[in-house]
Amino acid sequence: IVVPIRNFESFYFSYSKSRFNSLEVKKIYFKDLWEHWYHKVNDYYALNKKYPGKFIFVKYEKIVKNPKYLKKLYKKLNFTFTKKNLIPTINDQKVFGNTSHETNKRKYGRIYKSSLENEKMFNLDIFGKEKNDYLKIKKQMEKLCI
Repeated sequence: IVVPIRNFESFYFSYSKSRFNSLEVKKIYFKDLWEHWYHKVNDYYALNKKYPGKFIFVKYEKIVKNPKYLKKLYKKLNFTFTKKNLIPTINDQKVFGNTSHETNKRKYGRIYKSSLENEKMFNLDIFGKEKNDYLKIKKQMEKLCI
C-alpha cells in the first residue's frame, strides 16, 4: 500500500481551503483538521507496525517539489519509470487532478505548490503543548518515507 504523507502545515492550508474556503489559521479550523490529520497518520503508523513491509510511505512535499522523486517509488515497486508517469491521467485521458484551484484547459498536469508556500506562514505555536508531539510525529514519518 502506497501512503502519501503530508506535513500538517501544508495539509492545513489545502484542507482549510476546500472545507472552509479559507486560508486563515483559526483555532476552530485547526482543531477539526488536526484531528483528521493526527488520526490518519497514526492509523497508518499502527497498521505499518502490525503489517511490516506492506506499506510504502512517500513524502507529499518531496513529490510536489520534485516529481521525479517518484522514481524511488517506481523502483521500490519494480516498475519502469517514464516521463509519461508524470502526467495525471484516468484511462489514458489527461485530467487536471484533485485541486481547489480554478482549472484551466492549458494546465493539464500542473502541480500546485501554493500549500507548500503557505506552509511557511503556519505558526506552530497554535499547537500549544502538543507542538513537541507534532514535531516528534513529523520526524517519525520522515524516517518511514522512502
